[in-house]
Amino acid sequence: MKGLKLAAFLALIASVASADDVTGISNQGRNKQQPYVTAGDRTYLIGTQDGNFPDMGQHVRGEMGGLWLPPIKLVDGFRAQVADAETEEGNVLSESTELINYPYGNRFRYGRVLDNLDVERFQFSPDGQQGLIGQYSFKNATDRVRRLRFQLSVKTELRPGWHSDSLGIRGGQDVVTWQTKNGVFIARDINNPWFCVWGATPAADAQRIEHPLPIRTSGRGVTAASRYTVTVDPHSTSTLTFVIAGSATDQGDAVRTYDYLISHHAALLATKMAHYDSIINRAHIRIPDQRLQEVYDWVRIIGLRNHGSTRLERRTD
Repeated sequence: MKGLKLAAFLALIASVASADDVTGISNQGRNKQQPYVTAGDRTYLIGTQDGNFPDMGQHVRGEMGGLWLPPIKLVDGFRAQVADAETEEGNVLSESTELINYPYGNRFRYGRVLDNLDVERFQFSPDGQQGLIGQYSFKNATDRVRRLRFQLSVKTELRPGWHSDSLGIRGGQDVVTWQTKNGVFIARDINNPWFCVWGATPAADAQRIEHPLPIRTSGRGVTAASRYTVTVDPHSTSTLTFVIAGSATDQGDAVRTYDYLISHHAALLATKMAHYDSIINRAHIRIPDQRLQEVYDWVRIIGLRNHGSTRLERRTD
């Protein structure tokens, strides 16, 4: 994690001159293979700035990326694709054109994915919660209603963290089941009480996709996918919110967390945003040089994150 902290810090400082304010810093479409973190005090997501989740890391070779809930990992990553139900034109969201990093989360812009349709992905890790909240937004620039078919694929990787082998802790095979009534997947490790639950809202027409294309990573997990219908009015934007939750103790704990995050995702985001606003406004120093002001504010934010990451590393060890 130390190398990741340094890389993230240098990337932020390098791009800070282009930021309008401390609420968001753009990578300007550069550094796409460099890592980013969606930081929380219980879970954190690591991927590359193009929106993907390749194998990376040395402590457990190839396993640093994905969603972690110390002392376990939940998933290796996820992938999305969108298609127009009328024209059947479709694309995989394989590479974002821009990453905007906020103190509280990240936004990936994919640009014009289909004819007159722009797509974005926003995500954050709510503090004090065992999960990740994400949201895809679809902006329709046409004069007609658009019906979209959206597919979300997730690859599980329920496994222990660094040094676990020396303690005799080993992961088993992942098993995934689809809960038709609630439109969610539940994954479990057959040898340990480790669980992961994910789905999306609105989920009234959620369907499991049989035999999806696998997400190729070095992990031994399982790829599972679901399909949703999204309707977008003319010159409007619609959203689909997804949640990945987990537990290192029991399935009921993971399901309860999932239900809570699905029901309270807006309030949890508002709370996290207010938390970082309070940090910036606490003992605030006004610096005439706007670039220096932004560097100062982000150093305070990263310092807080590093303190939280140290707690997570101790928990993982």
